[in-house]
Amino acid sequence: MEALTECRFCNIVGGKYRYERIDEPFASNDEFIAVASIGAFVEGWSLIIPRIHQLSMKDFYTRPQFANLVRSVGSLLTRQYGPLIAFEHGSNKEGSITACGTDHGHLHLVPCRESLLPQLLGSRMQWVRTLPSEIPLRQAIMSIYFIVN
Repeated sequence: MEALTECRFCNIVGGKYRYERIDEPFASNDEFIAVASIGAFVEGWSLIIPRIHQLSMKDFYTRPQFANLVRSVGSLLTRQYGPLIAFEHGSNKEGSITACGTDHGHLHLVPCRESLLPQLLGSRMQWVRTLPSEIPLRQAIMSIYFIVN
């Protein structure tokens, strides 16, 4: 087996699984893979990971390959677990404390039967509802959310 890189997600994409079956993609296309989230608090919690190493997902929201995989995985998860929320973990620099322990952007799809919108919209943060394809246009906005349909 090839030596592991420092990036866990690059190892998963490259087929060098660290955590055995949990890191095997259950859906994929030429640009992205979907895997179960390790240590998830909710059954069905999944990640969409780009095949190329990139810190943030911001360049992917307008790509049809991304939208198609999110829609496909989202439909599968919704049928099995009900409504989902989606959020990104990524950063704009290596080693950022906001990157959740990995410097490789990824999208979380999390089954959530109860809406979090009342709590989010009631917070002091500015939240803007947007379509995934509009995210690159709203980069200056701190907090965004979108609905997976």
